[in-house]
Amino acid sequence: MELDHQSNTLLASFAAGWRPPFLNGAYPKPDVRLFWESTGEVVGLARVDITSTGAGSGGGVHSHAIIALPLETGVNQLPDSGGRAAFTGPSFLCTYKSIAFQGGVLFAVFDQPNGNLPREKVRAAVGISYYILGHRK
Repeated sequence: MELDHQSNTLLASFAAGWRPPFLNGAYPKPDVRLFWESTGEVVGLARVDITSTGAGSGGGVHSHAIIALPLETGVNQLPDSGGRAAFTGPSFLCTYKSIAFQGGVLFAVFDQPNGNLPREKVRAAVGISYYILGHRK
């Protein structure tokens, strides 16, 4: 039985959007929206099964390379995992016909990682989506 577990995670997000008036056109013109996003997260400690000696994801292979906090169940918590953080910053969404482009940069307002994890200063993301049902009416 493998008892490895990433962690329990609580995430919250808030976004406020605005569409510039000069881009407020009818289809098929591009639809551009600007957002200000804020996210917060509480990520718990990951756990690894140290009772397994197999080469799978059971902790037998990893138990010698990591420092873990023992629990009564034979599963150890990894102190260098998880933490609490809050980020905020601008993002955008542009849709044109059946394609959407999105991206943004979020800056750390609060970052308290557990153990020796490095602190994050910025998160950036970009994405492209294709809507397969976009031509239906």
